[in-house]
Amino acid sequence: MTDILDGNRNALVGIDILRKICNHPDLLQRASNAGMEDYGNPVRSGKLQVAVKVLKHWHEQGHKYVFWVCVCGWGVGGFGGG
Repeated sequence: MTDILDGNRNALVGIDILRKICNHPDLLQRASNAGMEDYGNPVRSGKLQVAVKVLKHWHEQGHKYVFWVCVCGWGVGGFGGG
């Protein structure tokens, strides 16, 4: 953050870091974390945890939904619901 405020780093870099944290914190240090046995564990993804709770709630209420995920530039779709 200091580098961005000092003008030493583009603000878009900071936005990209925040995006990675929101998607999954393991993405911040992909090269060093990729060898971890539980790399990408969904328990560490707050965004995924919220999505799972919302989708379960909608499913229990009989709502239909479309859940779309973009992985490494490729779209992966999912359909579900009542």
